[in-house]
Formats: sequence, structure tokens, C-alpha cells
Amino acid sequence: AGGAAAAGAPDAAVSRAALDGVLRMAELDPEACRAALPDVIRSLSWLVGDDETEAHRSSLAILARLLTPAAAANGKGDDKSEDEAFHKGACAAAEAALSPTLRDPEAEWEAHAAAVHGVTAVLEVNKKVGAWLLRQESIFWSLAEVAELEDEGLQRSLAEIYAHAAADVSLFKDKEGEEPIRHLRAFLRSPRPKVRARACVALAKVCLLHHDHRARIDPTGKLLAATRGLLEAKVPPHVHRWAVEALMYLTLMPDLKEHLAETGARFGSLVAVAHSASKDPSLHHALVSALGALCAPREKSDEQKRLEQEMDEAQIEQMRQLAAGGAGGAAPSERKDDPAVLTKLAATLVEDDAVLVLAELVAAAASRPGGSGASTLHTAARVLLSMATTPEARGKIVAQGGFKALLTCALCEHEPTATSAAWALAKVGISINPVAYPRRPGSGPESMVKPLLRLVDGAEHELQQFEACLALCNLATHPELQQRILTCGGWRTLTMSLACENELVQRAALEAMSNLTTADEVAAKFAEPGSTEAKIFVGFCGSDDPKAQLAASGADDPPPPEAATPLSHPPSGQPSSAHPPVGAIATLAGDPEIGSALLGAGALEPLVNIALLSDDPPLLHRAAVGLANLFNNNADAILGPAAPTDQSELPGPALTAVGALITLSSSPVEPAKAAAVGALVQLRKTRPDVPMPPAEVVQAVVANIRAEHAARVAEAEAAAAAREAEVPAPAPAAPAFFEVVTEGAAAMEVAAMAAAAAETEEEEE
Repeated sequence: AGGAAAAGAPDAAVSRAALDGVLRMAELDPEACRAALPDVIRSLSWLVGDDETEAHRSSLAILARLLTPAAAANGKGDDKSEDEAFHKGACAAAEAALSPTLRDPEAEWEAHAAAVHGVTAVLEVNKKVGAWLLRQESIFWSLAEVAELEDEGLQRSLAEIYAHAAADVSLFKDKEGEEPIRHLRAFLRSPRPKVRARACVALAKVCLLHHDHRARIDPTGKLLAATRGLLEAKVPPHVHRWAVEALMYLTLMPDLKEHLAETGARFGSLVAVAHSASKDPSLHHALVSALGALCAPREKSDEQKRLEQEMDEAQIEQMRQLAAGGAGGAAPSERKDDPAVLTKLAATLVEDDAVLVLAELVAAAASRPGGSGASTLHTAARVLLSMATTPEARGKIVAQGGFKALLTCALCEHEPTATSAAWALAKVGISINPVAYPRRPGSGPESMVKPLLRLVDGAEHELQQFEACLALCNLATHPELQQRILTCGGWRTLTMSLACENELVQRAALEAMSNLTTADEVAAKFAEPGSTEAKIFVGFCGSDDPKAQLAASGADDPPPPEAATPLSHPPSGQPSSAHPPVGAIATLAGDPEIGSALLGAGALEPLVNIALLSDDPPLLHRAAVGLANLFNNNADAILGPAAPTDQSELPGPALTAVGALITLSSSPVEPAKAAAVGALVQLRKTRPDVPMPPAEVVQAVVANIRAEHAARVAEAEAAAAAREAEVPAPAPAAPAFFEVVTEGAAAMEVAAMAAAAAETEEEEE
């Protein structure tokens, strides 16, 4: 096959048939082919010059089979001695096949070019063998002879070799990297996309791994512009793969990310990259890694987290350098990313249609057998989570397929992936109207419910619980989704989350439960004698948190569906304004049975306190509606049974409740005033025996309640101030003589330990 190509045989069928025969033999008996490995490498190097041909792909498949140890190819064994022996033989074969031609100044030009392509092919299939070849200095520098030639194939191969060589510190150390960098910068101006793409990867890799060359290359200048241009261009998928790999290396540098955020640089529409990703699976890993490095926080291993707890950053960096062979053995660590920069870049990616790319990657990864796409799913979930942090981006995430991708990731068996996806769904669910989600089988809004409930139940921190509860609150405004939440055990999960010490989590869970109270199943729980649910809501209605009171006391009826905004974007951490919480005490009190249970749980007192002590219009409205419903449906339970004659005076709680209605009837809040006036008119009709208390009596009762409340507030503030005053001051510095004594005691203790150790050694001897 190689001989026919070298001789320029006109009949390509002969070369193709021979190549197919070698490929068949390599699959059936690789050991037999390895006996002639130098000849195989030398012959196939003539066929790998054009990476778009079938001969190129077949040659790489043969080399990959022959340059991979048998145990690794079969997925078995971990014998390091056999592996070392194999690589030693492979390195010798590669040197015997390629070195003589590269080092021979009288070699024919075609043979020299084929040897350069052969080095590229070896690097692609076995980086360890290729790196050994490049460490032979005469070989590495002889490759540079083709840099000045206008041959696209040779320039492409040389740029690719430089990209692989950048991982070796010795080849680009100090001034030794100046000539390769000069060649690569020249390639960056090439009109050929294949050459530019490989030059971008090589320069980006040098910038990342060799900090002393970073200022000279300037990654924020022509290198970044060339990479962005290749990403937006309509080029073959393999060119996009190289451009994405360059972006992956560039985005590992915090300085470049800050430059992108400050200048507002855009990547243009990434639709062309998404189209290439659908054709070339080899593009997926580099693409999702580049997007993850660009906008998602860096993940830390368990070992790294442990080291950060035990040592400072300088000590960790020193250990890393020592592990790499001493000072300068590894590239210095990059500084930490700014979270605000990552959030801004994530929003920019959404505007540049990156969600389409992620949706394509997730769909492909989910279809791979054996969980081989788990890494792609995990990174994609983290990127979508970073994108969903910006409220304005959430609508576009849903519109471009990100919602379906998140559902796929949320159902993944890998727990960190499922958690990241569920958290992103929670952020999206806060802002998006439930009627605006795509209604496809298995990917509608009902599929969000279980991931959100799992997040509430097993969240790592309270922010996840808070946002998941807010999303459930929004979903619970839709009757079908409300039933789905209840079927999946949502009422119990939300009830358990009320035990959280964080008031924001409690309030969000209470708002979601308030929306669920319109379901018959939940309303029946409130009607039971001694209802726990009624006691919970009454307890929160009497809390000191006005917003918790607002959620527990109830709200007005929701707006009609046509009045809701399909894609609303409220501030993060707030429920969608299109559906305020409904139900709870104010509306549940309209049912006589539930009203009786609420009175049994003590609902009258907190409603009266809200009516008399609050100045918040929504709270006053809810208190008025709740009191009106209780009086209209359970007047006898509040006032006692009707008497044949007019009562001389009302019992204490009833007097306070009626006084609250009278006070609300003159409230400046019109809805509260209307509800209170209606309740008083209805009370006069149904219970004419009940005397209306005089105005001065009502004023005295109200003044007394407000005075008691003010006294309690003052007492609580005084107690808090006293607790702060009781905090012990830091101990003064120990006198010098105490330090001396302490050091002496420590020295005596060390000496005693040494003596004990010596005695133990003597006993063992």
C-alpha cells in the first residue's frame, strides 16, 4: 500500500486493497504485524498526509491497533513491566522507521514529507511513543525545516507536532521555544483553516503550560480572534474540533476570561459548531470541556479539598512542583476564577446559542451504551446550571432545548450530575410560567417534580432547598402539576422542610404548601379534628416574620391564565409574579368544617393581631378576608350560641375579633375595608342579638393590645442587647514569663516522649 503510494501508482484500487488487507491482519493477528512494525510505520506514513481521505483513517486505525498494548486494547491487565517493554519496542520501531529519513540531509523531499506525516500519525495514536520521538533533539529540529514551505499538508503536520510537543517542558523551555512560536505565529496568518486551527491549539497550549511565553504570544490578541473566527466559520467538523480544543486551553486561563467579560466579546452564533457536533462524535468531549472551563466553577477532587483544609496554597503548590520533579517541573497553578466573570460569560454563551450545542451533546451522550457519556452529562449539567443563574437567560434556555437536556441529566444515576441538573431546573422553574414549557411525552413540566422534590429532601445546602421550593410554588399554581406534586409525596417533603432553621427556606416551603391547599386532598387534611396542618399554618400566621405570615394567612384568587406572562423573569429568589400564593387560612376559612378546625387551632388570635398591629396592605387584606370568612361561616363558634334576647356584652375573644373588624372597616386599604364592612353587615343580619361594642371600648382594647405588643418588642430587644454584652472579650496576650513556662513545659513533654520511645525500643530489642 505504501509502496504504491510512494511510486505514484495510477491504480488506487491496488493501494486500497493492500491497505484493507493490512487492516484485516492487524485486527486478527497484531503480533504478526508487529514483527514488521518499522516497515508498517514507514509505509503508512505515505498515506496519512490528507486527513480527509479513507486511506488516512484506515492507516490511523492500523497504527492505533499496533501501537496499543494488547492488555490495554482488550481492556484487561495492568502489568506495568509488560507495558514498559511494549513501549520500548514501539519507540525503537518508530525511530527505525522515521529517524533515518528525517536526519538524512540527502533524503528525497517526498520521503522527508512522508516522515513528517508519520510523526504526526504516531503522536495521534500513541502520545507516549510520539513524545519519545520528539525528545530526540535532532528529530524535533529537523521537522522545523518544512516551516518555510508553502505546503499545506506539511504546515498542518508541523503545527500538529508542535501542539503535541507543547506538553514537554524541555522542548519549549526559555529560548528553545522561540523558533517554534515564530513558526506558529506565521501559521496563524495562513489562509488555510486546517493550518490555522492546529496553530491555535499549539499556541494556546504553550500559553497555558509555559507562562514565560504567555506575554509574547498574547492569548487575548490574534490567537483569540483566530479561534473565535474558526468557531463561527462554516468549516469541516475536524477543523471545528481543533478550534474547540484551542478554546478549551484558552479558557483555562482566568486572565483571558476576564478579558472576554470586560470587552463583552461574543463568539457569534455557535449553530455551525452544533451542526459539526451532530456529525463528529470526537468533537463532543473537547466542546463540553471548553464550555465548562469558560463558565462553570472548577471542580475540586476530594484529595484537593482535604489538602486545602490541612495546608495553605503555597504549601500545596510546593508539593505539586516537587511531585513533578522539583521547582519548575510543572506549570504554575492558575489563580481562582471570579464567580461574577463566570456568570457573565454564561449569559453571553446563552445569547450566542450555546444551549443548542449543549442540547445536542446531551442527546448524544444519553444514547451511548454503558454509561460512557456520563462525563459529558456531568459537565453539561454544570454549564446549564451556571447559565440558569442569570434570570434573563432562563427563557432562552427553555426555548433552545436546555429544559429537555436538564431533564435528561436530572434522571442520571450519577448523583452530582442529577443534583446540578435539578438545581438548574429549580432556577428555571422560578421564572418560567408553567404553561410555557414544551409539552412533549416525557419532557413536560411534570417531569420536573421528582427531581425538585429530591433536591428539597437531600439538598447539600439551604440555597438549593430554597430555590427548589420556590419552583414547586410556581408549578403548584397549575392544577395538573399540583396533582403531580401531591402524587409524588410533595406535601410530606414540603412539611418536613419546615423544620429547617433558615427562615427563607421555611417561607418558600410554606408558599408552595399554600398553593397546594386548593386541592381537595389537602383541604381534607385541614378539616380533620386536631389537624396538624391547621396548627402549622396557624403557628406561622402568628410568627414574627411578615412574609411567613403572608404565606400562611392566604392571598387573593389567582389571575386568569390569559393574564399570566408566558416567560417572566423576576429577580432571583422570588416566585413568579404571575401566580401569587393562593389558599391557606384566608381562603380555607370559607369552608365551615375547615373554619371550625382553624378556630380549634387558635387561628382567631393571629388574624386579630395582624389586623391590629400590621401596616402591610397585603397582610391587612388577608386578615380581613380570613376574619370575614370565619364570622360568616362559624359565627356561633366565635360568639357563642344565639340568645333569645340581646346580649349585654361579648366575651373577651369575640370582643377583640369584632373590634378588629370595626378597625378594618375604616382602613385605608380598600380591599380590607370592603371585606370588613361586608362581614359586619352580614353579622348584623345573621346575629342581631350581638351588640356592637362602643367606639371608645374598641379603641381601648386596640390600644391595650398595641401597648402589650410594643412592650414585648422592647423586652426582646433588651434581651438581645444583654446577650451581646455577655459575649466574653478575647483573652489578653499572655505575659512573657507565661510563654517561657509554656515553652519549658512543652520541652519537658517532648523529652518525656523521647525517653518513653527509647525505653520502648530497648524493650523491643
